Amino acid sequence: MPFDDLPGELYDVILSHVPESDFRTTILSLTRVLPYSGISTRRLFRDVCLKRPEQVVQFYQRLRSKSSIITSGTEKSEEENVDLTPTWVQTFSLESWTADAEIILNIVQLLPNLTRLTLWIGPTNFTPEHLEEMFDLRRKEAGSRCVSCVGRLEYLSLRFRPYVQTASYYQFLKGAYFDSALESISCWPQTNLPRLSIIQDPLTDESSTSAGSEVKIAPPSTSFSSGLPKRTLESGFAQPIVFFRLDTTVPELLRSDSLRLSATSLRLRLPGRSLVKSLLSPPPPNPPSFGAPVVPGSTTHVPRKYYPPKNAYLPPAPFLNFLDVSSSAVPETAIPLILARYPYLTHFIADDCAILRGELATRDGGRDWAKLAKECSLAGSHKAKDREKKIKAWLEEEKVAYEERDKKRKAGEGDSQSSGGSRAAEKEKKKSRRGRKGLATATISLKKAKNDATAGGNSETGGPPRPRADPVLFSQKIRILPPLPALRSFSTSFVSSSSTDPDSSFDVSTIHDQWDRGWSEGIHTLVQIRNRLRTSWRNGTTRVLRFATQDEVRSGAALDSSSRRQRPQTPEENSSSSRSPARSDISSSLSTHPSQSDEDQTVFFAEEGLGGLIDVADEQEFDVDLVGSITCANAPVLCLAGALETSDSRPGNSEGAEPGAGSANASGGHPSQTSQSHRHHSRPGSNLRVVRPHTEGCVHEHGRKVWLDSW
Repeated sequence: MPFDDLPGELYDVILSHVPESDFRTTILSLTRVLPYSGISTRRLFRDVCLKRPEQVVQFYQRLRSKSSIITSGTEKSEEENVDLTPTWVQTFSLESWTADAEIILNIVQLLPNLTRLTLWIGPTNFTPEHLEEMFDLRRKEAGSRCVSCVGRLEYLSLRFRPYVQTASYYQFLKGAYFDSALESISCWPQTNLPRLSIIQDPLTDESSTSAGSEVKIAPPSTSFSSGLPKRTLESGFAQPIVFFRLDTTVPELLRSDSLRLSATSLRLRLPGRSLVKSLLSPPPPNPPSFGAPVVPGSTTHVPRKYYPPKNAYLPPAPFLNFLDVSSSAVPETAIPLILARYPYLTHFIADDCAILRGELATRDGGRDWAKLAKECSLAGSHKAKDREKKIKAWLEEEKVAYEERDKKRKAGEGDSQSSGGSRAAEKEKKKSRRGRKGLATATISLKKAKNDATAGGNSETGGPPRPRADPVLFSQKIRILPPLPALRSFSTSFVSSSSTDPDSSFDVSTIHDQWDRGWSEGIHTLVQIRNRLRTSWRNGTTRVLRFATQDEVRSGAALDSSSRRQRPQTPEENSSSSRSPARSDISSSLSTHPSQSDEDQTVFFAEEGLGGLIDVADEQEFDVDLVGSITCANAPVLCLAGALETSDSRPGNSEGAEPGAGSANASGGHPSQTSQSHRHHSRPGSNLRVVRPHTEGCVHEHGRKVWLDSW
């Protein structure tokens, strides 16, 4: 049988042995040599990467070519006329800074099965209105060209390069910022989007002379440190910014229904922008115009109230385990706070951030690194103390409310007994009399009934339903068991001061030793705290609670436990009613508890009262595993090499160069080839950077597997 007459299944088997890197060129060559064979081009459209503007036009014409044939008057059946090519595309990557955004909108709306979407937004092609139209699903009924793959999307990457070569303050005057794109994503329904990447390229001589700009400018001065944005270059004007209201849009995004329970990996690189408040604080309340408009011409004073956004009281992205804030303004003092806010965070990248720079990195033999490691290991202890303060304040408020309700109840009982005789006389007086009745007498009331304190509704402030505490809790001494640290790898850039000679006698291994020593001290302190709580729990003088584990939160066991109000338990009682993860009775889920209302779930996730806490039921829960290959006793892998140098981030590799040149080496050669890349292609400010190879098993290795790129 000739090779061009083989069945299509045999071609698929043969092509399955071709490496992924050579698959595209191989199938293109075969389809040209054997144009009439049964070689399927389906896998050719599975992963689409467009690197030139003309490719965008050609791909759109290919998607619409079938439609033109259908409308030309053929007599084929409707099923034969349907073009399945758009349904084959699972990955769409736009790696061009000058592609027409209008065509991109037309393409994206035709791809219903996308799982990975990557967009490069340059200074001239995309406007905020384009991204808002693409991501705002509420405008779909009005004919908007929005994405149709929200339910399948698993990866979303937006890369911005807004820099121009001539002074133009159009963006500032118009307010052309991309905050509306994040707001549109926040309004999505609940999705399965685990990975979100938002990157703004640092302002370097390469990024400011890429395609889409007008005039080439001189390179930055030697004081331009580590590729961070500088307000003025030799051109002397301020560059446009991408986002304006980070303190509002980022907290709302991390608490939205679209990302809060699905996000596990977040890459947020915004050079020079402070992200501490955005990652830790709730979104600020909306201005009065959102919910309390004032009637024009009204002379009466109307109190104007600020209304919190939706889910403002919920914790942000509780299942986040990978965070990358490289090039952002995140100091070392914020690292423990971020670890406490995101309890399951295991991989943290903070390259080119303001973390122990200059003399702080080397003074006193690097003792500040030991202090940072100790604070990171004790982040869970600080979180437990803060939660104990919240519980104490909640119990005090509930105790006062309970006493007031008890006084009103007793006063009502006394009044009912004393006025029992007078009520009969009043009834006789109020008997209906003959004559005309009042026409305006209402038989019903349209006034909204006041919420009982048991509901604890917080509709006035937009907060969660406040749970009522059992009176038994007022006499209990409640303590929170500090959780074990989850951090496994941490990366930052080690930049010494200008007075420090890179060839001096200071050994970087000293920093690693100090890091390990500080982590060990923190774990030793944590063990002592847990042992003291073990003694109090064993004596029955203290009720010890612990935070729910990630598996318990997902299964709903913690919700079931936190919804019950128990009296102080003894170790004997705990053995009979255990909710410990070591026991086998945690098999409940949210769907198997019909008594759990949405209000109970809200209280649990909002960490109100005892929500999200479980009684310690087994003494083994106080133990800390200090022996083993993967335990909290082992310090996280510390990498000081900084970000990987790739061909795309090197000067001279603009869009006019060969697309993707050298990209194969960007993801390989770790760590020796990467160190060579650092030596031969240093970034601006590399005269202050001590070039080092990456640590084996560092977070960058895991990052390449998560993001599947080398940015």
